Amino acid sequence: MTSFLLPTFPDSLNQIQTIQIPLSGGTRSLRVQLRFHEAPALWFLSIWDSVSGNLLVNSIPVRTSDGAINDLLKPFRHLSLGSLCCFPHAEDKAGKDPGKDDLTDYDLIWTERFSL
Repeated sequence: MTSFLLPTFPDSLNQIQTIQIPLSGGTRSLRVQLRFHEAPALWFLSIWDSVSGNLLVNSIPVRTSDGAINDLLKPFRHLSLGSLCCFPHAEDKAGKDPGKDDLTDYDLIWTERFSL
């Protein structure tokens, strides 16, 4: 199973990039937006098909989980986007969601499907 580390950048509260995700049967070209919203103090993820321009996933919160895998794309299995999980680098961030200034302290790992 191939995994992809979604790049994140410090000092940017609105990150948009076009990426190539390796999924079964080939590679998928997607436009991804990570945006920080002040009111809930959370990062949100939106995904577009970069070929058609169709919005596939709109503003889902980027959340970690305490002790279990939280597949952010699980509700979207019908779109064949794979799995995306957010993991902190350090134990002191375990169970904490990425904040305004520390998104780069987390890995956003995209793969075909996480399983326990």
